Amino acid sequence: MDLTVSGIEKLCNELLCHIFRLAIESDITGSDNPATPCHLAAVCRRWREISLRTANLWTCFVIGSGKDHRCKLREDVCTTNQVAILRCCLKLPRSKNLPIHIDITHSSNWCIKYMLRALARDTHRCGSLRFHPRAERFSISDFGQQLYPGSHFAALRRLDYHCDFDNDRLYLLGPQFDSSSLQSLTSLRLVDWIGKMGTDTSFPWAQLKQISLAEFKGCQDDLLRLFQACPSITHFALSSDRTFLSDFHWDEFTLDSIVLPTLIHLEIELGWDGEDGNTPQHGPLLDILGCIRIPKLTRPSFRQLHPLLFP
Repeated sequence: MDLTVSGIEKLCNELLCHIFRLAIESDITGSDNPATPCHLAAVCRRWREISLRTANLWTCFVIGSGKDHRCKLREDVCTTNQVAILRCCLKLPRSKNLPIHIDITHSSNWCIKYMLRALARDTHRCGSLRFHPRAERFSISDFGQQLYPGSHFAALRRLDYHCDFDNDRLYLLGPQFDSSSLQSLTSLRLVDWIGKMGTDTSFPWAQLKQISLAEFKGCQDDLLRLFQACPSITHFALSSDRTFLSDFHWDEFTLDSIVLPTLIHLEIELGWDGEDGNTPQHGPLLDILGCIRIPKLTRPSFRQLHPLLFP
């Protein structure tokens, strides 16, 4: 028996590749270090060969997750964050033609625009996009400025948009996010949304299948207008900790006036705002269910969290 061979060296390439994928998924969702593929490839020659041959290890791009720093520019390039920019450029060809996943998180560093510029030519294969800047120095309009005139998101299936960086908590996207560009979009998650859809009808609401509203800040009318615009949804989830007022416009919506024939999953989680020590009144929100007819829904999920669960 050869005792010099470690246990991990006995694993086949397929199993090692699966472990690598699990490590990257855990890293992307649970830490601020998006460089895991590069770290794996630097362990040994075998790991590097496996990593470079496995294109889906290089498809996740986390932009702006590092610590804030003062950009030191040299020939219009940030040398402070040069390693992250280089890794971003290296991952693009290594991901080949697979769908990529972009996470634009909070950062006040201007150098993130260089990484976005590198990704701009590959927006056509972006499968999911999470936009959560939380910084006054970077907005969705700044993101749009990094795109090329012909940029589109034809492969985008999931969009995760955080509205809390905007004082108005609106859902505002640039001209690249319309029905002609978002042909594959089926899943939308909005965080801290005030519920105003605006007058822009170019967004493909009607093709959405899954909608999740986290920490919803709107009112009952906004939800019903959303249901009207999204008749094909199959899954809907809502969480909110605010008090819903009873000034509902019954003259605009009548009993069973909205039909959602494909909805099979409805989940509503209502919490406590913790401002005055009282549990908010959620009854007015549930009143809107009388305006909706859901023939395929057998058992909706309602949950009201106890005040002690909130700080």
